[in-house]
Amino acid sequence: MNTDSIPTPVVVAPTTRRRFLGMMGAAAVGVGALASCSNDSAKPRVASGGDDSPTAPAGPTSPGSSGSVSSSLAPTTVTSSTAAPAVTVPGTNRPPQFVMISFDGSGSTGLMNYWRNVSAETGAKFSFFISGVYLLTEANRKLYQPPRHSAGRSDIGNFTPGKDANGNPLDIQADMYELLKQWKAAHEEGHEIGTHFNGHFCGETDPTSVHNWTADDWRNEISQFNTLLTNVAENNGLPKIDLPFGPADIKGGRTPCLQGKLDDVLYPTLAELGWRYDSSHDAAEGVWPKKIAGIWSLPLHNIKLVGSNLTTFTMDYNFFAQQTYLATKSYTPKSTTDPAVADQYRQQTYDSYKRYFENAYYGTRAPMVIGHHFAKWNMSAYIDAITQVIRELAPMPEVHFVTKSTMCDWLDALTPDQLKAYRNEKFDRLVKA
Repeated sequence: MNTDSIPTPVVVAPTTRRRFLGMMGAAAVGVGALASCSNDSAKPRVASGGDDSPTAPAGPTSPGSSGSVSSSLAPTTVTSSTAAPAVTVPGTNRPPQFVMISFDGSGSTGLMNYWRNVSAETGAKFSFFISGVYLLTEANRKLYQPPRHSAGRSDIGNFTPGKDANGNPLDIQADMYELLKQWKAAHEEGHEIGTHFNGHFCGETDPTSVHNWTADDWRNEISQFNTLLTNVAENNGLPKIDLPFGPADIKGGRTPCLQGKLDDVLYPTLAELGWRYDSSHDAAEGVWPKKIAGIWSLPLHNIKLVGSNLTTFTMDYNFFAQQTYLATKSYTPKSTTDPAVADQYRQQTYDSYKRYFENAYYGTRAPMVIGHHFAKWNMSAYIDAITQVIRELAPMPEVHFVTKSTMCDWLDALTPDQLKAYRNEKFDRLVKA
């Protein structure tokens, strides 16, 4: 597709990130059935919370299918490192091209296994942002006492087991224990564990939502996440497991619905707690990370939705919403059951991400920030698209798929003059063949 002929993108109203996702959340109250993958007992998901469903089926055996992870994704001899690369690409004056991919929620055993195997194949490293309410089963939900809400309240439910090949629910304790083992293995393989906080309370006008939380509310929420993580086995009657990470290792995450008073309230609180980054802001394509109140802001980018006159954040849920709007003129997300339509969505998502990459790789070299979820919307269109992107881009020279903490290591190694030069594109661009 010749993207040069695509009209200049415009942002569909509402134009701000929080209003956009907030409206999406209100419209998406009925999307729980989509996100819960046929779990009729699941509570409605709100905004990008539905994408966090822990009941997503096991990772695809091939793009768009379901079942066990394919042997074609079995671990290989790919060599990868969690160490930050050199400040400058050797022999040049330009920065490496970084790609950061994170997953909000991260509560599915099957999809944890899937993405670990994609990593083993490609060498890519990911950041998994755990939702704290997935550290509790429904029976134990009242151990979470959220700020401004009653005990046990969660807008994304709690941990729910996956299903076997016959569609029957797995044993809840066995599946939760397996998820803990998946997180443990991921961390040991060089992936990062971060947080998506807990109850996922969204909405700009709701005084109980994260958008209106104070510093004390955030401290409370983070403290509860830490306690739920520390006591996950005891709280749920599981065998003891020695996780190789704990509260001291949580250095960043993403807020529910990208909401909250980030700069003035949340970031000073995170800095006080010793965190390093947040990935809840948005920015124009090509904008580099910046420090705000001592916290690296690693923003999602607003990119062209190829083949349309719209833009989208670099997040699967926003592709889902914009593609729904183009098809129905409604912002109520609705997943297709037509394989041909799903493939069109996959291709459009892939093309948009590929254009995003080329603009950075041959241009700004701004670190790419992509946020996905453990969901199979539109017949796994977004899982398939980003898997294809990783497989194609990971082997390319000067490209590094890194965790957000590794990105911060690299940024912290720069002098102020180096970062300024990179932001101003004062380096020799790579010429496209």
